[in-house]
Amino acid sequence: MSTARTSNDAKKAGGYLKEKFTIGISRVTGDEVSRSIMKTTSHMLKAPKDKHLQRLLSATHGHCSADSLEKHKDMAAYIVEELEKRSHTHNWIVVLKTMITFHHILIDGSLSANRVMQRNRGLFCMRAVKDLADSPDGAAQKNFIEHYIRYLEERNISQARIDVDPRIETDEYLTVLKSMSNEVLAKAMTQLIQQLECIANIEFREVVVDNFATLDAYNLLIADGTRLYGMLANRMLYILERFDEMEIMAKQTWLSVYRRYAKCVHSLALLFQRLVSANRHFSSPIPKINEFPADVLMKLEQDVEYSSIPKET
Repeated sequence: MSTARTSNDAKKAGGYLKEKFTIGISRVTGDEVSRSIMKTTSHMLKAPKDKHLQRLLSATHGHCSADSLEKHKDMAAYIVEELEKRSHTHNWIVVLKTMITFHHILIDGSLSANRVMQRNRGLFCMRAVKDLADSPDGAAQKNFIEHYIRYLEERNISQARIDVDPRIETDEYLTVLKSMSNEVLAKAMTQLIQQLECIANIEFREVVVDNFATLDAYNLLIADGTRLYGMLANRMLYILERFDEMEIMAKQTWLSVYRRYAKCVHSLALLFQRLVSANRHFSSPIPKINEFPADVLMKLEQDVEYSSIPKET
């Protein structure tokens, strides 16, 4: 036990010294982007500092010092690659803060940075994540961080597969969903439901939310879950109002989508109820999830069954 603790302490000390060295070099070279990466994902147990995070997000849009631009020709690719390297550590704090930074890039980073992330299939691969349970705190946070990484992977995949420029944070995203044909919408909603499932299936443990970094991650997840739920509920209501008019094949498709939607929203409602009841202050508003009446599924199933009966000629 003592040997393992000494080894872990040595790793942390080594990581801390590497951070300090990189930050020191960046001050000499004027490379503010490299400094921001280290500052944003540091070993300090606190949420990424907004000043450094905003500087990093601006850099993905090409807004940074001339020294940084000259040193890194493809700025978006450099930022994503360096953050990926930061995630390959046993230190759970660095991994979590790196994932929070990736989350912010998915929300506010440039389109080119998002494209780089989408092309990197192994960016959120769990096999690349080292064992975070080599310390008591890491063991406690491990389950949540792994769920968080899976969500980010699914969000990254969803954005690529639906392949529209507006992101879920924008009003334009819902406008795009409204413009889709029912057939295309069914595929898009299936993808978004899969993304929401990654949030809804998180096992909330209040004891884990004992620091500002984990709290920050939960606030981002709450905001994403709220947006996804709102858009999905809007489009599902639209479909339910037109269900009677659909052909049998379309009804069968949407019945399958609705089953998955209803199960996911129920899980999300339970999660949000637990968050509201917790003795923690979340800055993201937690809405009350309104589920469709329980008999809706039964009525849809009956409709599909009746529509499947061959009509007498």
